[in-house]
Amino acid sequence: MKSIALATFFVLFCTLASAQLRITSPNGGEVFDSGTTVTLRWTGTAFPDSVTIEYSMDAGVTWVEIVRNWQQTTYQWLVPGTPSNTCLLRVTGPNRASPGGTIFLRDTTRPGTYSHNSIDLTNDGTLAVIADEDGFVTVFNAVTGEQITRRRVQSPTGSGARVVRAVLSSDETFVAALTESDSVVILRMPDLSILDRWETGIPKRVPLEDRWIATQPGGTRIAVSSFTHTRTYERNGVVVADVGTLNTSSNTCVDWTPSGDRIVASSGAQGHVLADATTGGVILSYPTPSFYGFVSPNGLYLASQAKNTQAVTIRDLATGATVGTVPSGAGLLPFGIAWYPDNTIVRNAGPSGGRLERYAIDGTVIDTLTVQPFGFGSTTFNADGSVIGGASGGFSVVIRVAQPPMRDQDVSDAVWTIRSPIPADSALLSIDTVRTTSVSNLSIPVRLSPRNATVLNGATSLDIDLSWNSTVAVPHGATPVGTSIAGIRRITIRVPVVPTQDDIVGELDLAAALGNDSTTMIRIDDVRGVVDPTMIKRFDGKLILTDLCQQGGVRLLNGDGTAAITARYVEPLLECNWTTIEDGVHEIHLCTTTGEQRTLWSGTVSHGDHLTNVDPGALSSGIYMILVRTPTMELHYPLMVIR
Repeated sequence: MKSIALATFFVLFCTLASAQLRITSPNGGEVFDSGTTVTLRWTGTAFPDSVTIEYSMDAGVTWVEIVRNWQQTTYQWLVPGTPSNTCLLRVTGPNRASPGGTIFLRDTTRPGTYSHNSIDLTNDGTLAVIADEDGFVTVFNAVTGEQITRRRVQSPTGSGARVVRAVLSSDETFVAALTESDSVVILRMPDLSILDRWETGIPKRVPLEDRWIATQPGGTRIAVSSFTHTRTYERNGVVVADVGTLNTSSNTCVDWTPSGDRIVASSGAQGHVLADATTGGVILSYPTPSFYGFVSPNGLYLASQAKNTQAVTIRDLATGATVGTVPSGAGLLPFGIAWYPDNTIVRNAGPSGGRLERYAIDGTVIDTLTVQPFGFGSTTFNADGSVIGGASGGFSVVIRVAQPPMRDQDVSDAVWTIRSPIPADSALLSIDTVRTTSVSNLSIPVRLSPRNATVLNGATSLDIDLSWNSTVAVPHGATPVGTSIAGIRRITIRVPVVPTQDDIVGELDLAAALGNDSTTMIRIDDVRGVVDPTMIKRFDGKLILTDLCQQGGVRLLNGDGTAAITARYVEPLLECNWTTIEDGVHEIHLCTTTGEQRTLWSGTVSHGDHLTNVDPGALSSGIYMILVRTPTMELHYPLMVIR
């Protein structure tokens, strides 16, 4: 029996919830040891429930789930055993349905009552194409709710025709509308002027048995499913292929594979067949009786709703093997299921709840896309899933286009590190790597782990000597000032052995400056307070100024911030007194103001003060730069030559 709707309107949900979730640790630069337990932290009081936590060890290429449906803002995580220095954390909250902001898409030119059979959306979600039971195809602006145009569809004989479905072509240049009077009408987008009209020519047991229409991905062909046949056509109505194996049963649905060269035809009695869209040849049969079948966006799976059941079976399209089951929630109709753009499955929870729920292909619940009553009709999405369209069919009064809020999610700002396990008789002292901008205040964590290491027995605190490039950062707040000699800041800090949280035993409060480089190592020079300091392994930190040129620059700054230009008369040999806080290969270069560079000396040295004789050659008068390149830094010293 045909249902009659009680009103004439469409609805647009357009309110988006703002993302509030924010990761606080680890958020970049932290170093964790395999086998230790650390606290993952995030904020966002609007999202305290049902978050999913994941980590990546390859800078976000692949993700591993830590926990799902976690309902707090911290999580105690056992650090895995595989080392990596490109780790990231991702915390994802649930989609939050819009609480309101409804726009009614009313067609004020057509009073009366009628139902709506289908909706299709443009890829950008700005236009909605509607098919009505009373014979109209309408285009609405899905953002403002404005009706753009409508067209009454007629059969080839000129009489009115109930529109079963109206679908956009893949390039969105035309609409193909299927009527119950054995005809397909091709309409131009968006003015809906009629381009062509032709009969399907499919024999029927009784009138009004055209069931489904679908347009070819990447092409202009059209597939139609009717009582005894499923066929593909050129846009002008010329038959391309006929899937004859379903001729003895009611053909209820047809869908294309993303490649556009195959179709899946569905039959209530004989199941599905995967067929060549050009020859009609059957490639694979899925014999379980199924009314409706839809191919996933990646072309790997088939969502199949079986006869006389609400369950939706997810099959491997290539083999027919079952990979999961999802309850349709919407009765024995196709309207309850649809593929989301990310290859998850969406079901309509039915006329009582009317919400859209999303599942993984194995049947695992992911989230709820919208909790508003969404009717009992078919569901579709734009290209990125940000706009949802639902048609009521004959069971509800509305067609809705919904813009759900963005999924609330955050990822670590920068990579962090997992290191190999520490031997039981030793401990690890480390300084974090921190990224910041110049002329800003920051705190850099000092970490000690594990707290129960044998080497720490009896110790209550440690004295730690640190050094770094004094032009890049100066002590701030509670951090001791120390001394600054030859551009190197040296300080001593005392930290407790027992961490206050996780493995953090202290913090360096620094003020980033406009230094002569964009990066400095924060070197751990010495540790005192335990019987055998050599059993405490050290991991130096790094401070990176992200808003300065990575190659440093001629900023002519001494450690106290004053400008420095040194005048020298040319001598046969030039003595270079320089200091480094690193071990390894160092180089001394002479640079001109035009960017030319010549290597004066290269060698392997240990950290400390050094005196190196270099030959400047026949230099003309002018300003030069002595560049000392360490394993991680470039130190610049200005030089003026006067002849």
